[in-house]
Amino acid sequence: MLRVLFLCLFASLAFSYENFKTSVLQSDEKFAYVADNEKLKIGHLGVVVQNFKDSRIIIARVKVVDKNEGLAKLEITPFNMLAQDALPSVPMQVNVGDEVWLDYLYDRAMLIAPSEEIYTQVVRSHPQIYFLHPDILGAYMIKEFKLSPKKEDFMQICDENALGVIGFALKNELVFVNCMDFSVLTKEPLEAEISNPQTPFYSRIDGYQKNFFNFFEWRVKDYYDYYSKLIGQ
Repeated sequence: MLRVLFLCLFASLAFSYENFKTSVLQSDEKFAYVADNEKLKIGHLGVVVQNFKDSRIIIARVKVVDKNEGLAKLEITPFNMLAQDALPSVPMQVNVGDEVWLDYLYDRAMLIAPSEEIYTQVVRSHPQIYFLHPDILGAYMIKEFKLSPKKEDFMQICDENALGVIGFALKNELVFVNCMDFSVLTKEPLEAEISNPQTPFYSRIDGYQKNFFNFFEWRVKDYYDYYSKLIGQ
């Protein structure tokens, strides 16, 4: 009975997303403003989309930074996820009437876990999210001669694979953060402390090495301490 109650509680707390669309009411060089709504959460990310006759294009990234007097304030930053050196860049001019998609790509994530068992447990409990396997990050680290993943490595993987969220299984909680700025989206209770966690994280990749001349690259010795500090917990 207790197990059933726990599973129901866990399901009710599980990270969920709802891609929310709205329109820009006001804008300047740094901020855009949309009508406030309970679905808009401070810290959440989105994109600005401009519609043309036969197409649409993402021109900027936005982050909800304030809510006041019926308006939500969105900070505007460049959108580089689909950047191509061979193509011309798109001017980042957000106009009144442009469409804003909040919680963009929050249904695509990568999960960092200390073991295969915990990884599988979390993935199965979040069927609404597509999880890119951490083998992709492991292969990237092998190619780049890295022993431990840094924030910029996660951001690079997110850009290359169209991810919006990263989950970290820590000792007593599962923390989901934005891919782009590592701001915390939500925390869930999770018993993930084990005696021998896999480092730098669970994956089926092995053989991490560093460049001989890179004196600032170190192996992850304590899985829980490393990722707690990485996301500021």
